[in-house]
Amino acid sequence: MSCVRLQRNTISTAHLLRISSSRNTCPSIVLSSFLTYERPLAQLMNAIEKFEPMLFLQKRMPALLEDLYYIKRQAYVINKLLNLSRGIVDHLAEKIPAPDLNNLKDELLRQYTNSDHVMDHSNTLLNTYISLTSQRTNEVVRVLTVFSVFFMPLTFIVGIYGMNFKYMPELNWPFGYPALLLLMAGVTVLVYVWFKRKGWL
Repeated sequence: MSCVRLQRNTISTAHLLRISSSRNTCPSIVLSSFLTYERPLAQLMNAIEKFEPMLFLQKRMPALLEDLYYIKRQAYVINKLLNLSRGIVDHLAEKIPAPDLNNLKDELLRQYTNSDHVMDHSNTLLNTYISLTSQRTNEVVRVLTVFSVFFMPLTFIVGIYGMNFKYMPELNWPFGYPALLLLMAGVTVLVYVWFKRKGWL
């Protein structure tokens, strides 16, 4: 059986030393190719572990989301390659000894599990990001709502006294202006107390 020639830099010297006979050449090369995924997956797993605290501490969320998506795509590509590699193992099932076949299956399963872990963790962090974004949006909307409720009764009062009616007794009252200011201040205090009791402030 002919084997696909791998580039020299994809197989470490330690793995090449394990090739002791021509009969074991193909299983050893396939196993070595599986082991080349170990370092990239370890780097992705280390990177993904750092994202959870960053989601809560970093304010530049779009840049963080871009990095997280890039890690997810890398894990997805590795996952697809490992999935395609199952066909290679199945093809070698009847041509190599059972211990070598079991080693290939175990290593493939281990790397596949690691890639699944990175993808699942990245999906969890993406969902967390969406939840945090929604929460921050709700906080902004809440603040804007509070301000609008504060100014709504004041705008109503100003709108009434801004109408150009000829007969408005308060306009000729000497204390009309300070009384109106006191009324507006009182309404503001009442709105504030109401929000406090509701727990919205």
